[in-house]
Amino acid sequence: RMIEQGAIEHALVIGFELYNVTTLSGFNGLQLITRDKLRPFDKERSGLVLGEGCGAIVLSATDNGEDKLVVSGGASNCDTHSVTAANPDGSSIAAVIDAALESAAITAGDISAVKAHGTASAPSIISATLSGLYVKGGVYMFIRITDMFNPVFNTNEIFMFLGFTTSVIGFIFALSQTDIKLILAYHTVSQIGLIVFGLSIGSEYSYYGAFYHICNHAIFKTTLFLTAGIIIEEYGVRSVKKIRGVAKRMPWVALATVIAMFGITGAPLFNGSVSKYMIQKGAGHSLMFEAAFTIINLGTIVSFVKYSTMLFGDSKGKRFKIRWNQRLAIMTLALICFFGGGLGPTVM
Repeated sequence: RMIEQGAIEHALVIGFELYNVTTLSGFNGLQLITRDKLRPFDKERSGLVLGEGCGAIVLSATDNGEDKLVVSGGASNCDTHSVTAANPDGSSIAAVIDAALESAAITAGDISAVKAHGTASAPSIISATLSGLYVKGGVYMFIRITDMFNPVFNTNEIFMFLGFTTSVIGFIFALSQTDIKLILAYHTVSQIGLIVFGLSIGSEYSYYGAFYHICNHAIFKTTLFLTAGIIIEEYGVRSVKKIRGVAKRMPWVALATVIAMFGITGAPLFNGSVSKYMIQKGAGHSLMFEAAFTIINLGTIVSFVKYSTMLFGDSKGKRFKIRWNQRLAIMTLALICFFGGGLGPTVM
């Protein structure tokens, strides 16, 4: 984008993947890391092997023609802080940068721009698993711990406030995003806040409504992440402002997305309506609880009105036919969102 705007003429783009404790713990918690010897390209491999890598490419506003790119200098350093990471105080990295600049006979002022960007983008199937299932482990731990200590120390009021605050902050951050996966990710934060809020009201209705919402969230959020992944794969972008005409271009994906959005917003006849109704009913006639619940739900609705804009408008591409297994997966989950509304009262 900086090249298109004329801010710079050439850019050296470097990407690298580093060891990360959070990533390792997450994949290990899902039991996806291999327990056997390292054989990443073997058809008999038993899991993932997380590694490190680096790549670079030069982008230019014009054809360089006969111009040659020259590596003017460089530097390396091993501070032996750990096997894979440098000293966290940044001293080793600063020393390498200074040595590289000196080797190339330039100064920091000779570099027009430096733009650093960190991302933790995961494949949509991983996002769906983490948001739909993995985060529920924390909710389960919360339930067990509060049940254990409630007889001697009632924490309902504290966690009810924290749940409400978390939910509001979640949808505010979701409203500020344009990346469709980040919108969904922040709504996971918001919905977990709603679940904690329901668990802490102190009513049997709201307690079991929050339990049912845990199940519902696993279904409609998994559906949304999977459909988002299919959309990103086809359009090649993740911005909700740049994606248009999904309903015309990918009707099955659009249908599953709409059903899942009805579920998460609590539209009548869909699974979220039952769990949210039970949470609200458990709040009784308290004006404070009613106001808090209304704010949370209104924020969710507004966010997904924004999210739904990508379904409409003109699509520049031709109609895209998704694979049969993708269609089966997303429509099965979407139907569960629908039937969860009708079967919810019977189940509960």
